[in-house]
Amino acid sequence: MASGLAALSSGEGPENEVDAFIFGDDAALVDLLAGRLSALEGLADGRLLTDHVGALCRLADVARASRVPPPPAPPLGLLHPRGSLPAGKRYPGGSVVLLPDAIAAYAAATGDASVAYRGADGVAPPLIHARLLRDELFAIMEDADLKPDLSQLLHVGHDARLSRPLRPYEVLQRRASLQHIAQKPGGLLITGSLALVSAGDVVVQAHTVFYVPGQRVAPVGTVAGTLPPPLPSPPDRAADRRLDWQMDADQSQRYADASLDHNPIHVNEALARAAGHPGVVVHGLCTLARAVQGVVAALAFDDPRSLRRIGGRFVRPVHNGDRLQT
Repeated sequence: MASGLAALSSGEGPENEVDAFIFGDDAALVDLLAGRLSALEGLADGRLLTDHVGALCRLADVARASRVPPPPAPPLGLLHPRGSLPAGKRYPGGSVVLLPDAIAAYAAATGDASVAYRGADGVAPPLIHARLLRDELFAIMEDADLKPDLSQLLHVGHDARLSRPLRPYEVLQRRASLQHIAQKPGGLLITGSLALVSAGDVVVQAHTVFYVPGQRVAPVGTVAGTLPPPLPSPPDRAADRRLDWQMDADQSQRYADASLDHNPIHVNEALARAAGHPGVVVHGLCTLARAVQGVVAALAFDDPRSLRRIGGRFVRPVHNGDRLQT
């Protein structure tokens, strides 16, 4: 594939030291350096390869910035030097129709064969709001005021309250906002608020949390917004049930198609390895959906209609083929 090679140096280390190598055809390299091709787009479609994703993204940012007059640089290189983090910011919503095909695809992608999703009285899988709110999730992940580094961004938690199950052909209004932002010494912690509304009633209210290691946009200790209620801690006793299961070999790709979340780290092996993972990373919400499915099957007669709250913390990346226990 690669007919061109670029070597990138920050100029901060020893003379002639190379920080990253970038491979691609000549046209892709020209487009990258001219600011017409984004780093993640080039990696996702195979036009670019690199041994250092972060360096490539920085190069692409510099190339894009060179095409337009740059804004005044804030002191210390911070986006929000005085702590004016954009908590409370709302994103454009819109409406979405929950179609039966989407229900079937999401259930199949998570291996959920519950009969509750079939027939005239069928409902949707509890975590299908991840698909319906996909654009809002990405609006938070790609927020222009925070500029998260997508190659490093980690989904570290999700907590959803369901007033009732969703049903086929429902018309739902989507809402999203930045709820809480905290600049930690090691990176940036971002909490987003998500909602689905039907006929004026909130039927899904979710809080989702991202962490970007190494990202610094404000002085350490700067906090804005209000934290959502925490997840309850599990009781300190032996488990009532233990369920052993395994991720499928193609789990991340199937879930990406069903959830519409094709973030390259979940589907592009080369990008995932360049970011330091042994392979593509399974979506945190996919892991949560499969874990919840096992709980429902074991404790609720395989009927998800009784679920009212689903939450989890994503402590460590999960990969295709991993064995897990609920």
